[in-house]
Amino acid sequence: MNNKINKSIDVNYLLERLGGDKDLASQIFEVYVQQVPDNVKNMLDYLEGENIEKLKKEAHVLKGSSSNIGADKISAYAKKIENEASTDNIADIKKDINDLQEEFENLKEYLKSNDFI
Repeated sequence: MNNKINKSIDVNYLLERLGGDKDLASQIFEVYVQQVPDNVKNMLDYLEGENIEKLKKEAHVLKGSSSNIGADKISAYAKKIENEASTDNIADIKKDINDLQEEFENLKEYLKSNDFI
């Protein structure tokens, strides 16, 4: 297996879980890359609408899906957002959502440049 690890994602994590099936991994990455913008939009909408419980749930979903594919940095941001929502730390939540979006763009570029999406 190629050592496809970068700061945004460890693709070997998913490849190993899938027995090295790059086609299946690519399909999963495609779905993930399509879903994350919806998660982010929902979090921003919930933040704007002050629906903190839904914001926490959306962050929790993103944390899990990111962790499942080896996107640990995005998972960590989502966990941080989830925790900050519990304390109504709005300023930090906004910053962390922005940082998460930037990290997602890095991840997406990496997946594209390595022919996963």
